[in-house]
Amino acid sequence: MTLLTGTFFLPFAVKAAAVFGKKRVLPVATGLGFTGDLIAAVATDYRTLLIGRGIAGIYAASAPLAYAITRDVFPREWVGVASGILAGGVGLVAFGGPFLSGWLLDDYGFRGVLWFMAISTAVSFLLVLAFVPESPVRAAAGRMDWRGGILLGGGVTALIYAVGQGTHWGWGSGKFIGWVVGAALALIVFVFVERRVAEPLFPLSMTRRRPVWTVLPATSIAAGSRAPSAW
Repeated sequence: MTLLTGTFFLPFAVKAAAVFGKKRVLPVATGLGFTGDLIAAVATDYRTLLIGRGIAGIYAASAPLAYAITRDVFPREWVGVASGILAGGVGLVAFGGPFLSGWLLDDYGFRGVLWFMAISTAVSFLLVLAFVPESPVRAAAGRMDWRGGILLGGGVTALIYAVGQGTHWGWGSGKFIGWVVGAALALIVFVFVERRVAEPLFPLSMTRRRPVWTVLPATSIAAGSRAPSAW
C-alpha cells in the first residue's frame, strides 16, 4: 500500500515542488507521512492500518526533493559529496532496517515498529522545518498538470501492482496481462498528452539527453530487482 500510493503521488509532489518551492512541499510530504504513520500505529483494524500506511506512502516524495534541494543549494563542487552522504544514509537504513525491525518486533511487537516509524517521521518533520533551506530554483510560472500526473502515476502504479500480484494471478493470466496492457496504454497516452499541454509535468525532450535516458533504465532495473523482496 505504501509503495503504491507513494508511486502515484510522486509526480504531483515533484511538479508542485517546481511551481511552489521544494521547501514548501517537503514539510507537506513529511507531515502527511507522519499522519499516516500515526493512523497506522493507533489502528484497531486491518483496514485502518492499510489506510494509514497508504497515507504514509506520500512521504516517499521526500527522497527526490532532498536530492533536488541538495543540488540547488550546495556549491557545485560540494554537490557530489552531499549527494553521496544522502545516498549513504539511505544505504545505511536499508542495511540496518531489517535488524532494527526484528529487534522491535521481538521486544515490542508490530506496534513497536509502527510507533518507531511515527516518531522518526515526526523528528524528520521538525528537522525539515528548522534546518532545510528553500531552494532558489523554481519555475517562473506554472500550474499543476493533473492529466499528466494521473496518467503517469496511474500507469506506473498499475504496472507495479501487476508485478507484485503476478505470482498470485499467474504471469500468463488474463488479469496480469490486462493490468500490464492498461498500464502501457496509460503511459502511451501520457506521452501524447505531454506533447500538447503548455506546461507539462516535465519536458519530454529531456529524455533524449544521454545523462537522462541512461539513468532511467538503470534505476528502473535496480528498483525492479528489489520489488520481489518488497512485496
